[in-house]
Amino acid sequence: MQRRTVLASGLLSLGAAAACQALDMKPGFGVVIRSELAPGAEPKQGVSGVTDTGQRLFGHAVLDAKGGGTGSYGGAGLPAWIRVTWREGDVAHDYRKGWKGGQIVGDYRVEVASRVPLDVQRYAAAGRDRAVRLIFRIKDDGVAMAWNVQDISPNRQGWVFSMHGGDFKPAVFFNGKLVEQGWVILPDGRKVETDR
Repeated sequence: MQRRTVLASGLLSLGAAAACQALDMKPGFGVVIRSELAPGAEPKQGVSGVTDTGQRLFGHAVLDAKGGGTGSYGGAGLPAWIRVTWREGDVAHDYRKGWKGGQIVGDYRVEVASRVPLDVQRYAAAGRDRAVRLIFRIKDDGVAMAWNVQDISPNRQGWVFSMHGGDFKPAVFFNGKLVEQGWVILPDGRKVETDR
């Protein structure tokens, strides 16, 4: 099994930690993590997302089209990268070590901090109720990542998302109806609209 690295299409820059240090800027924003199965992908078991510092950002016993999860981390800044794995076979959970057993059949390292532009990080840090939201879509042959800035809505009853980037932008639904198309970057570099 080869470990693969998922890189941004032309959006690499300085790592966030190094850039923040060079600019004397502290990562003063929260991070919201969303993990979900990519549309059309087969269900996965024993899914784990672990950062370069060993922090577990997400884990799923079974990840299918109905599942997924969202977590938040206050003032954490962005990880340099995240390793996403999933397994097949007899998988068990160890509360200290995460998923064990079975065989790792998906193993991807996703660069994070170097992909999220500094203007997105600065904007998130400038508002008290803002966070950088990272969305990881688990595909059969890799992991797609998107980001945006999550801010409280003007009436303080929900969220507003801006400054979208990455491999895709999720479509927006309200009461089950599509209100804004999303987009996805195809392997050949083309950006196409989608309702997912």
